[in-house]
Amino acid sequence: MNKFKPILLLSFLFVFVYIIGIELQSPSQTSFNIFENTFAETTNNSQPLVVTVGEFNTTTGKLIPRHSPIAYNASNIPGLQKDDCPQNPDKTVIYIHGYAVNGKTFASETSSDIFNRVKLSLENKTNNPKNNTINVIGFNWDSNILAKDKPWEIAKDIAKKNGLKLAQFILDFKNKCTDTDIRLIAHSLGARVTLSSLDILHNSPEWNAKNYTVKSVHLLGAAVDNEEITKNPFDIVKDPMNGYSINIIEMKYPISLDKIKYAYGQAVEDEVEKFYNFFSPKDDSLEIFYPPNENNDGALGLTGAEKGISLPNNYIETNVQSQIKPFCDADGHNSCDYPYNIVLYSRPGQGDNHFGYIGFMDANGKLKDDGVMGEVVKNWGSE
Repeated sequence: MNKFKPILLLSFLFVFVYIIGIELQSPSQTSFNIFENTFAETTNNSQPLVVTVGEFNTTTGKLIPRHSPIAYNASNIPGLQKDDCPQNPDKTVIYIHGYAVNGKTFASETSSDIFNRVKLSLENKTNNPKNNTINVIGFNWDSNILAKDKPWEIAKDIAKKNGLKLAQFILDFKNKCTDTDIRLIAHSLGARVTLSSLDILHNSPEWNAKNYTVKSVHLLGAAVDNEEITKNPFDIVKDPMNGYSINIIEMKYPISLDKIKYAYGQAVEDEVEKFYNFFSPKDDSLEIFYPPNENNDGALGLTGAEKGISLPNNYIETNVQSQIKPFCDADGHNSCDYPYNIVLYSRPGQGDNHFGYIGFMDANGKLKDDGVMGEVVKNWGSE
């Protein structure tokens, strides 16, 4: 692999390009207007969608006044907007995208492009020889953060808050289509939306009274810390990188976790039948956002779970480096994906492209590789 990717240079270039992208926005254009255009684009088709774009202020991360923390916009959802529930009740997927989607910065892919690629990859003939329809419901959230100060921290906060909205939709959908299995697939920062939603469901009296469960969860290149899959909150607070200053002798239970990082493992174990984490130790984008350090911290999608933590009994992790091809252009738009679009002489190797988990398109809009989605379908078949 002939690559040039020093972490400090990449981090500097990321910040520079991101700020330049923000400065190029018209000063009179608000985040709401930008996302109005996105919403129109992603809803002018038959794709089943859940949209929460425009609910949060993307410069502060706060819920916009008079917006509900659990509200969402849904369209073309079987069982909700349509009378009949999905025809294949064991093949219904909610896909949650990652960071900076629908933006005008380094990650320019639209949510509609992403959801289309997910469906094509899942229904690829190799994965789906019987041509069974797989119902893909796209979850489109405020991930294109416009803040100049700490945009990544704001993105994580908005992702966690969107867990309430996703959980409400899952509950509403399950109430209408009780025989339909819910499967979740989340990429990158979408993992935090997903984990947050599982925690909300874990504490929902209605969800628990009806004994609902999520059939499966697949995290792809998860942009959450590798200890957040633990069942033990102490695994979070004992890590000095997480900002907690707790005297162990004076610690009281239950432990209060009021920061972004959280112990989601118990919710995973109780609310999900099978939980899969697909990671690649060569994922270039995650290496930038989660650089190695002396505390063995890293992204769950880069290293797998941190060693020695209390893992859920249903947690299964797989190194999928070999499944992600060494292509720099995942969406087929004839331009390399981040970070290869800004780093001179850099090109991906096997498992490097963070955007290749869901497959690669060619310039004609045809699927040329399905990334790791074949492994997802195999997991379904083995349950």
